[in-house]
Amino acid sequence: MKTNEINEPKPRLLIVDDQPEIFRSLERLVRAELGKERITVDTTASPRQALELIELNEYSVVLSDYLMPEMLGDALLERVKQRRPAATRIIMSGTNVDYTGKFYPETQDVPSLLPHYAVRKPFESDEMLRIIKQGISDYLMRTA
Repeated sequence: MKTNEINEPKPRLLIVDDQPEIFRSLERLVRAELGKERITVDTTASPRQALELIELNEYSVVLSDYLMPEMLGDALLERVKQRRPAATRIIMSGTNVDYTGKFYPETQDVPSLLPHYAVRKPFESDEMLRIIKQGISDYLMRTA
């Protein structure tokens, strides 16, 4: 084992989407790129279960869909910010994100509670991986 592997924590990613096929494909994508040895990936279709997971685990990145039946993604990410402020928050949406990556919530939230990154659905795999890697890097800088 290399010395830097001992000192660096293993990043942890939480993917929340009410469509299991989306979170499964994202999980496969991340694991194929980063490897199971280098990242832990948790997934759920339930924002409420995501909140339970957030209480139990320290996540580097929380990636959430916007439109879900139990709770809107921006509301979930607001709770993430309150409980795990260092976690990078990423939202994905087919309707509330423009092609430049700007997120437009349906409610006028305090700007500091908005996600760090926004991704428009359908997304390009390379772009999503770049944003997740950047989110991990951002998290490591905030917690250094």
